[in-house]
Amino acid sequence: MEPVDPALIQAGFNLIQQGLTIFDADLRLVGWNARFTEMFELPDTLVFRGADFADIIRYLLERGEYGPGPVEARVIERVELARAFEDHYFERDRPNGMTVSIEGHPLARGGWVAVYTDITAYRRQERLLRARSADLSEQLLQHS
Repeated sequence: MEPVDPALIQAGFNLIQQGLTIFDADLRLVGWNARFTEMFELPDTLVFRGADFADIIRYLLERGEYGPGPVEARVIERVELARAFEDHYFERDRPNGMTVSIEGHPLARGGWVAVYTDITAYRRQERLLRARSADLSEQLLQHS
């Protein structure tokens, strides 16, 4: 069997509408797609094969991506969490108003794959439905 062309693999990754990263056991970036760099507005100087997870997190923290707090202490915290290589899922609101979900899964040889999904529209709809539900409940109570 012929080896697969890395450009073909990258082209496939870039068709995915969610951000995607793959970090190895040393927390070095080995795979990503264009949506990941676009979503977080990352410069090319940070996103390359072998890029350090800590450098990417530091950049995001300096831009306020994880809220206020001491940057270096929070970098250490995020790296320690990443080194646990455990399944994880969380959602966070970004400074630009986007809500993103981050789902990570460990790989058999160490490292992990993470998927980043823009769930902003979904969360807006959910808040709207909850507000309408509360309004309807209040109206029902007033008419009972």
